[in-house]
Amino acid sequence: MTALTRMGWSLGLLLCLALASCSSTTTRVQTVAPSAPQLSQGPLSDPPSSLSAINRPASVQNDYRIQPLDTIDISVFNEADLSVQRRVSPQGYVTYPLLGSVQVGGLTVGETEIKLKDLLGRNYLVNPQVTVLVNHANSRRLVILGQVKSPGSYDIGDEGITLVQAIARAGGFTDVAATDRVIVIRSEKGAETKIVVNVAAIIKGGDRSKDLELKPDDVVSVPETIF
Repeated sequence: MTALTRMGWSLGLLLCLALASCSSTTTRVQTVAPSAPQLSQGPLSDPPSSLSAINRPASVQNDYRIQPLDTIDISVFNEADLSVQRRVSPQGYVTYPLLGSVQVGGLTVGETEIKLKDLLGRNYLVNPQVTVLVNHANSRRLVILGQVKSPGSYDIGDEGITLVQAIARAGGFTDVAATDRVIVIRSEKGAETKIVVNVAAIIKGGDRSKDLELKPDDVVSVPETIF
Protein backbone atom coordinates (compact mmCIF):
# COMPACT_ATOMS: atom_id res chain seq x y z
CA MET A 1 0.00 0.00 0.00
CA THR A 2 1.43 3.34 -1.00
CA ALA A 3 1.88 6.24 1.36
CA LEU A 4 -0.86 8.17 -0.45
CA THR A 5 -3.34 5.33 0.02
CA ARG A 6 -2.53 5.04 3.73
CA MET A 7 -3.08 8.77 4.11
CA GLY A 8 -6.54 8.49 2.45
CA TRP A 9 -7.59 5.71 4.83
CA SER A 10 -6.42 7.72 7.83
CA LEU A 11 -8.40 10.78 6.77
CA GLY A 12 -11.55 8.67 6.23
CA LEU A 13 -11.21 7.10 9.68
CA LEU A 14 -10.81 10.49 11.36
CA LEU A 15 -13.91 11.79 9.54
CA CYS A 16 -16.04 8.84 10.75
CA LEU A 17 -14.90 9.33 14.35
CA ALA A 18 -15.78 13.04 14.21
CA LEU A 19 -19.31 12.32 12.93
CA ALA A 20 -19.90 9.74 15.65
CA SER A 21 -18.79 12.21 18.32
CA CYS A 22 -21.19 14.90 17.07
CA SER A 23 -24.10 12.43 17.06
CA SER A 24 -23.58 11.43 20.70
CA THR A 25 -23.78 15.03 22.03
CA THR A 26 -26.94 16.11 20.19
CA THR A 27 -29.85 17.05 22.55
CA ARG A 28 -33.31 15.94 21.49
CA VAL A 29 -35.90 18.66 22.18
CA GLN A 30 -39.42 17.39 22.64
CA THR A 31 -42.24 19.87 22.18
CA VAL A 32 -44.99 19.35 24.76
CA ALA A 33 -48.39 20.91 24.28
CA PRO A 34 -49.38 23.08 27.25
CA SER A 35 -51.69 21.19 29.57
CA ALA A 36 -55.16 22.43 30.37
CA PRO A 37 -55.41 24.42 33.60
CA GLN A 38 -56.27 22.24 36.56
CA LEU A 39 -59.53 22.97 38.30
CA SER A 40 -59.39 23.24 42.04
CA GLN A 41 -61.33 20.58 43.88
CA GLY A 42 -61.59 22.63 47.06
CA PRO A 43 -64.42 25.00 48.02
CA LEU A 44 -64.94 27.99 45.81
CA SER A 45 -63.85 31.31 47.21
CA ASP A 46 -66.48 33.89 48.06
CA PRO A 47 -67.50 36.07 45.13
CA PRO A 48 -66.56 39.74 45.19
CA SER A 49 -68.86 41.90 47.21
CA SER A 50 -70.00 43.71 44.08
CA LEU A 51 -71.25 40.45 42.59
CA SER A 52 -72.97 39.54 45.84
CA ALA A 53 -74.85 42.81 45.71
CA ILE A 54 -75.90 42.22 42.10
CA ASN A 55 -77.25 38.75 42.92
CA ARG A 56 -79.27 39.89 45.91
CA PRO A 57 -83.07 39.75 45.51
CA ALA A 58 -85.01 42.93 44.82
CA SER A 59 -86.10 44.94 47.83
CA VAL A 60 -89.12 43.56 49.59
CA GLN A 61 -90.23 47.14 50.27
CA ASN A 62 -91.17 47.72 46.63
CA ASP A 63 -93.47 44.66 46.59
CA TYR A 64 -95.10 45.35 49.95
CA ARG A 65 -98.84 45.97 49.71
CA ILE A 66 -99.88 49.02 51.65
CA GLN A 67 -102.43 48.26 54.37
CA PRO A 68 -104.94 50.45 56.20
CA LEU A 69 -103.34 52.30 59.13
CA ASP A 70 -99.82 51.99 57.66
CA THR A 71 -97.72 55.15 57.83
CA ILE A 72 -95.99 56.04 54.55
CA ASP A 73 -93.49 58.71 53.45
CA ILE A 74 -94.11 60.31 50.05
CA SER A 75 -91.44 62.50 48.48
CA VAL A 76 -91.16 64.25 45.11
CA PHE A 77 -87.73 65.28 43.82
CA ASN A 78 -87.18 69.05 44.12
CA GLU A 79 -90.71 69.56 45.48
CA ALA A 80 -90.43 70.07 49.24
CA ASP A 81 -94.12 70.97 49.62
CA LEU A 82 -95.11 67.60 48.18
CA SER A 83 -92.86 65.57 50.48
CA VAL A 84 -95.11 64.45 53.34
CA GLN A 85 -95.79 61.67 55.79
CA ARG A 86 -99.30 60.23 55.84
CA ARG A 87 -101.21 57.53 57.70
CA VAL A 88 -103.45 55.38 55.54
CA SER A 89 -107.08 55.58 56.61
CA PRO A 90 -109.05 52.44 57.60
CA GLN A 91 -110.63 52.66 54.14
CA GLY A 92 -107.21 52.70 52.43
CA TYR A 93 -106.92 56.41 51.50
CA VAL A 94 -104.37 59.16 52.12
CA THR A 95 -104.87 62.91 51.81
CA TYR A 96 -102.20 64.38 49.54
CA PRO A 97 -101.42 67.97 48.49
CA LEU A 98 -102.97 69.05 45.17
CA LEU A 99 -104.64 65.65 44.71
CA GLY A 100 -106.88 65.39 47.75
CA SER A 101 -107.95 61.87 48.75
CA VAL A 102 -105.98 59.13 46.97
CA GLN A 103 -106.66 55.41 47.34
CA VAL A 104 -103.43 53.49 48.07
CA GLY A 105 -104.59 50.59 50.26
CA GLY A 106 -104.00 47.27 48.53
CA LEU A 107 -101.45 48.72 46.10
CA THR A 108 -97.78 47.79 46.27
CA VAL A 109 -95.26 50.51 47.03
CA GLY A 110 -94.18 50.47 43.38
CA GLU A 111 -97.77 50.74 42.14
CA THR A 112 -98.39 53.65 44.51
CA GLU A 113 -95.36 55.51 43.11
CA ILE A 114 -96.62 55.01 39.56
CA LYS A 115 -100.14 56.16 40.48
CA LEU A 116 -98.96 59.35 42.20
CA LYS A 117 -96.55 60.10 39.36
CA ASP A 118 -99.39 59.77 36.86
CA LEU A 119 -101.81 61.93 38.87
CA LEU A 120 -99.26 64.70 39.46
CA GLY A 121 -98.09 64.60 35.86
CA ARG A 122 -101.55 65.16 34.41
CA ASN A 123 -102.03 68.76 35.53
CA TYR A 124 -99.26 69.87 37.90
CA LEU A 125 -95.72 68.65 37.19
CA VAL A 126 -93.61 67.55 34.23
CA ASN A 127 -92.23 64.04 34.71
CA PRO A 128 -92.33 64.07 38.54
CA GLN A 129 -89.96 61.71 40.36
CA VAL A 130 -92.02 60.16 43.16
CA THR A 131 -90.66 57.95 45.96
CA VAL A 132 -92.82 56.10 48.48
CA LEU A 133 -91.47 54.41 51.61
CA VAL A 134 -93.33 52.50 54.31
CA ASN A 135 -92.37 54.28 57.54
CA HIS A 136 -94.41 52.02 59.81
CA ALA A 137 -96.28 48.90 58.74
CA ASN A 138 -99.42 48.25 60.71
CA SER A 139 -99.09 44.54 61.43
CA ARG A 140 -102.52 44.06 62.96
CA ARG A 141 -103.54 40.89 61.22
CA LEU A 142 -104.33 37.33 62.23
CA VAL A 143 -104.71 34.03 60.43
CA ILE A 144 -107.68 31.66 60.68
CA LEU A 145 -107.14 28.09 59.52
CA GLY A 146 -109.03 24.81 59.51
CA GLN A 147 -112.75 24.22 59.65
CA VAL A 148 -114.13 27.66 58.85
CA LYS A 149 -115.89 28.54 55.63
CA SER A 150 -113.40 31.24 54.55
CA PRO A 151 -109.96 30.59 56.02
CA GLY A 152 -107.32 33.24 55.46
CA SER A 153 -105.67 36.38 56.84
CA TYR A 154 -107.83 39.06 58.46
CA ASP A 155 -107.22 42.63 59.63
CA ILE A 156 -107.86 43.24 63.33
CA GLY A 157 -108.18 47.00 63.01
CA ASP A 158 -107.79 49.59 65.74
CA GLU A 159 -110.96 48.49 67.50
CA GLY A 160 -109.67 44.95 68.06
CA ILE A 161 -111.49 41.66 67.57
CA THR A 162 -112.52 38.68 69.70
CA LEU A 163 -112.31 35.01 68.80
CA VAL A 164 -116.07 34.70 68.21
CA GLN A 165 -116.02 37.79 66.00
CA ALA A 166 -113.06 36.43 64.03
CA ILE A 167 -114.86 33.13 63.44
CA ALA A 168 -117.91 35.04 62.22
CA ARG A 169 -115.74 37.13 59.87
CA ALA A 170 -114.34 33.90 58.43
CA GLY A 171 -117.87 32.79 57.52
CA GLY A 172 -118.52 30.69 60.60
CA PHE A 173 -117.75 27.06 61.31
CA THR A 174 -118.10 24.23 58.83
CA ASP A 175 -120.36 21.29 59.65
CA VAL A 176 -117.42 19.18 60.86
CA ALA A 177 -115.72 21.82 63.03
CA ALA A 178 -114.78 20.94 66.60
CA THR A 179 -116.30 24.07 68.08
CA ASP A 180 -115.51 23.02 71.65
CA ARG A 181 -111.72 23.04 71.23
CA VAL A 182 -110.64 25.91 68.99
CA ILE A 183 -106.91 26.55 69.32
CA VAL A 184 -105.33 30.00 69.41
CA ILE A 185 -101.56 29.94 68.80
CA ARG A 186 -99.83 33.04 70.14
CA SER A 187 -96.13 33.97 69.95
CA GLU A 188 -94.82 36.49 72.46
CA LYS A 189 -91.17 37.25 73.24
CA GLY A 190 -90.00 34.17 71.36
CA ALA A 191 -92.31 31.80 73.27
CA GLU A 192 -95.31 30.07 71.71
CA THR A 193 -98.51 29.53 73.68
CA LYS A 194 -101.52 27.43 72.71
CA ILE A 195 -104.88 28.47 74.15
CA VAL A 196 -107.82 26.07 73.81
CA VAL A 197 -111.22 27.77 73.83
CA ASN A 198 -114.69 26.20 73.98
CA VAL A 199 -116.36 28.54 71.50
CA ALA A 200 -119.55 26.47 71.44
CA ALA A 201 -120.08 27.08 75.17
CA ILE A 202 -119.48 30.83 74.77
CA ILE A 203 -122.03 31.06 71.96
CA LYS A 204 -124.57 28.83 73.72
CA GLY A 205 -124.21 30.45 77.13
CA GLY A 206 -124.06 33.98 75.81
CA ASP A 207 -121.28 34.91 78.24
CA ARG A 208 -119.19 37.30 76.20
CA SER A 209 -116.76 37.82 79.09
CA LYS A 210 -115.29 34.40 78.32
CA ASP A 211 -114.64 35.37 74.69
CA LEU A 212 -110.90 35.70 74.01
CA GLU A 213 -109.51 39.03 72.78
CA LEU A 214 -107.20 38.25 69.88
CA LYS A 215 -103.83 39.90 69.27
CA PRO A 216 -101.91 40.74 66.08
CA ASP A 217 -100.20 37.70 64.51
CA ASP A 218 -102.39 35.20 66.39
CA VAL A 219 -103.15 31.99 64.50
CA VAL A 220 -106.62 30.52 65.03
CA SER A 221 -106.84 26.82 64.22
CA VAL A 222 -110.23 25.11 64.09
CA PRO A 223 -109.80 21.31 64.13
CA GLU A 224 -112.15 18.76 62.67
CA THR A 225 -114.53 16.78 64.85
CA ILE A 226 -113.40 13.22 65.52
CA PHE A 227 -116.39 10.88 65.29
